[in-house]
Amino acid sequence: MATLERAFDQTLTSPRVLPLLVLPFARDLGSVLAVTALTGALVGTPFAVIMTYAADHAPPGGVGIAVGYVNTFTVLGAGLSPILMGIISDRWGIDLVFPTLAALSLLTGLAFWLYRPPAGVVGVHQARA
Repeated sequence: MATLERAFDQTLTSPRVLPLLVLPFARDLGSVLAVTALTGALVGTPFAVIMTYAADHAPPGGVGIAVGYVNTFTVLGAGLSPILMGIISDRWGIDLVFPTLAALSLLTGLAFWLYRPPAGVVGVHQARA
């Protein structure tokens, strides 16, 4: 199995969404900090996979544009998420925010898994190496 495909599978099946499902049940500051630290530690993996995928499958001369798109949408998501989760929290309660984030993370992982390259397909830059 290609390294990138293995990374996609590991990202989708990783426990990175579990802290979001557990957080509503944390009732003291210590457990909230522990779950938040675990979430932060697990967040970097998908970003690295997405950046690698974008750079590897960009057309020749288009790596900067592909990586720029990834960074732009990452920043947009990071900027809009607190606003949207604040709206959800105000209307339906804070306990709905974390399952919503977990569901969105699972949907994102599923989308990347479904659209990953078929086995044996290498990126433009891997083929040249």
